[in-house]
Amino acid sequence: MDWETHRILTRGGQPRGIVFTFPSGRVVMRRPLGYYASLDSTFESMADLEKLLRKKRWHVVVARHFS
Repeated sequence: MDWETHRILTRGGQPRGIVFTFPSGRVVMRRPLGYYASLDSTFESMADLEKLLRKKRWHVVVARHFS
């Protein structure tokens, strides 16, 4: 996986999840549900993901580093 394609999903400045791209071009939004579980949503394009993000008032920020 290429770290350059990762983006942080935020709302109100707080991180809510991570967005990354598969080599096939599909976009995956991963949101944590607890310590060991996450909810993955797959989209065919970034435009499809952006429609959902506008409804939920979330923002996508390019990841600069992971800690």
